[in-house]
Amino acid sequence: MKAIKTTHAVLREVRKQGFSELHACDLHFSKDLNSSISEFVTAWENLVIDKYMEDGGKYRLRRYGRFIFNSRINSLSFQGKVQYFQSEELNPVNGGRNRQFAPLLDHSVTNEFLHELIKFDFSQLPANERRNDGLWTVGVHQIRILAEPRQHGLPAPEGIHKDGEMFTVQHLIRRQNITGGVNSIYDNDQKLIYEWTQQSNFDSYYFEDEAVWHSVSEISSKDQKNRGIRDILLIDFDPVTN
Repeated sequence: MKAIKTTHAVLREVRKQGFSELHACDLHFSKDLNSSISEFVTAWENLVIDKYMEDGGKYRLRRYGRFIFNSRINSLSFQGKVQYFQSEELNPVNGGRNRQFAPLLDHSVTNEFLHELIKFDFSQLPANERRNDGLWTVGVHQIRILAEPRQHGLPAPEGIHKDGEMFTVQHLIRRQNITGGVNSIYDNDQKLIYEWTQQSNFDSYYFEDEAVWHSVSEISSKDQKNRGIRDILLIDFDPVTN
């Protein structure tokens, strides 16, 4: 029995339109994963301020790590200390340099749920139709965006953008005391084609970077008295290059 299942046609939708929205109610986890899920989400309480925000903002906390996935034998290997790079063309706010984010915690690197989720997400993408040698770089981004009572948080300060990896999956880990955070999908003429707000833990969406652009609207404290939080897990897949 598979540890993670869905009956939603994610793969078909990504093939057809370049993206797919998967509601948490359509994503089913084996009970055997309960303890590793609980352990994994605790990492969001131990994220580190992103020191590379050119706008000077302290509203983004994160950790990052990278695996190599061999889809032929279904194996993952962690790559240790790595840097993350996006061009200025892709990310005019924070791109154009190597960024050394705080690394994933050891218990995240070895977490059974994360490994199963990476493999499940890959199976929902037309990845091997685009590249058939079976070797993929997998980036894992744990991100928290804060909204203070009188200060917005920006999930995507670069606005409408592409990420630069072949495929990306976004899972909502937690949404607390916020408004906003609307995901918008655009065609390659940057015409808006879809909007969705992730509300429930593990509401998710999948997209092929060449097919669409995307953005996320700012978040604000809902009650304007207490901090608001938006926790996201990004998993990106890109072919290994020599």
